[in-house]
Amino acid sequence: MRTRKAWPSLLLTLVLAVPAVAAPQDKPMAASAAPAMDAMTEAYMKAASPGPQHERLAKMVGHWTTQTKMWMDPSKPPQESTGTMDSAMALGGRYLVSIHRGQMMGMAFEGHELDGYDNVSGRYVGAWIDNMGTGVMSLTGDLDASGKVMTMTGEIVDPLTHKKMTYKGVSTHVDDDTFRYDSYMVDGGKEVKVMEMTGKRVK
Repeated sequence: MRTRKAWPSLLLTLVLAVPAVAAPQDKPMAASAAPAMDAMTEAYMKAASPGPQHERLAKMVGHWTTQTKMWMDPSKPPQESTGTMDSAMALGGRYLVSIHRGQMMGMAFEGHELDGYDNVSGRYVGAWIDNMGTGVMSLTGDLDASGKVMTMTGEIVDPLTHKKMTYKGVSTHVDDDTFRYDSYMVDGGKEVKVMEMTGKRVK
């Protein structure tokens, strides 16, 4: 049984397949149906077409070195480490896929990041997974008026307390070869900075 989530993809497949199917000569498509079909096709194609926002994401393609500070306890000095980030565009320039590698709490760390721009909602979207957990964090956000700072938020569950908390990530475009990423945990309206990462493009 198909779920509702599968309907848009199925519908798009059917819409795109219709023009390739010849209508029987004795049963031509009604004139009133053609405009509706054209509008539907146009809407789906517009939703699927990469635009300026995706071109902005593509500027992050490359190999980067990273320096990270993590605050496990806000009252103590941060743990510092170095790592790498390799980013490439996928699915015809629609998504930026980044693989982060480094050290965390004395262990090898690997995280996979997916970033995109949803033409339908008009917002940036993202997802994050890593080898320090088994969940998927979903994020949504917007770019500020300067075009240099993107703020995204999502929901996570504390493994210890099972309490839902808000995660906030702020990406700052310093220059074409430098970025900074600051992340915060938000609990009861109070923000606590937990990480700061600076990236430098190598190539």
